[in-house]
Amino acid sequence: MNKANELIRLLSFGDIDLSRRERIIHLAGERFDWDYLVAAASREGVACVIYDRLNKSGLRDIVPASVLAGLGSVYYTHSAQNTLLLEEFKSVIPVLNDARVPVILLKGLFLADSVYGNIALRPVRDLDILVRRRDVLKTVSALGSIGYAPIANVEERLEDRFAYSVTLAKQGVGIDAGASIDLHWHILNASWLIGLRSEKCDVERFWDGAEFATVSGIKARVLSPEHLLISLAVNAFTHCYQRLILIVDIERVLARYGGAISVDSVSREADRCGLGNVIDHTLNNILPAARSGKYRGRPGTFIFKREYRPFRPCLMYILTCRGIIAKFRAFLEIGKVITYVFFSRLKAKNT
Repeated sequence: MNKANELIRLLSFGDIDLSRRERIIHLAGERFDWDYLVAAASREGVACVIYDRLNKSGLRDIVPASVLAGLGSVYYTHSAQNTLLLEEFKSVIPVLNDARVPVILLKGLFLADSVYGNIALRPVRDLDILVRRRDVLKTVSALGSIGYAPIANVEERLEDRFAYSVTLAKQGVGIDAGASIDLHWHILNASWLIGLRSEKCDVERFWDGAEFATVSGIKARVLSPEHLLISLAVNAFTHCYQRLILIVDIERVLARYGGAISVDSVSREADRCGLGNVIDHTLNNILPAARSGKYRGRPGTFIFKREYRPFRPCLMYILTCRGIIAKFRAFLEIGKVITYVFFSRLKAKNT
């Protein structure tokens, strides 16, 4: 393994015990490309985690000052961006409460504030919220009162049986500035997975299990620990584990909730949703590989290349199904879904 990649892994996962500390000091004492480390850590989404751990573990002095400054720059940039996004969240939730629209806060912002415990540690690009499908138009209308507008036709998205979300951007600001909301109505986040598992994966189970939490002083619904773990595993899987932070998220959730999460109950719930293979592959193969470093190539590559391609997560899904018959059935079902999605998109483009 590339030495810089090993250092990234050691500073991203697990507790820094004596043996790990000694290995980190040894690696830092060798000559390797520090510029690569900063660039790779930023690309993987773990630069802020690494910067924080270097400071808290008393290891900052083993890193060149320029490297620490580079990591610090990423840290404070994300701190500022996430703080602004948190302020947006504080303006969005009261509006939706007034409109009597139930909302579940998903992924990044909740993870940064309540799981990582530091708004700067987890990069967040937008505000992800879950509403019921029947409340989507009402939500879009309510958010329009504070300047948000959809970037796609909402009615068409709702009529598309393989759609699961729509993006809203702040008028006059735009997505690139970070003032955007991903409005989800299903927990699944891939068209082929929606077509394959939406009927079995009843999103109402996620609503029934939702809990209230205080996020930076604002009371909001969040997923139960079990459902949060499932949603993060699905998100990482469908993105081909592209970035190390997607796996760090899962480790942090397991550490945050500890005994409150039963892996057996998570597996049973995932099986009910038709996602047992996704959870099994993520928790029993990907997470241990990330922790131990027993894989080839860059951090997180594991068995599959992480560069996203439309068919790659489909292939992963088929190969991780349990048994030859299940694999064959998944192959046929995914083939049908992909064919339908392709021709429906082509038809919509031509009309």
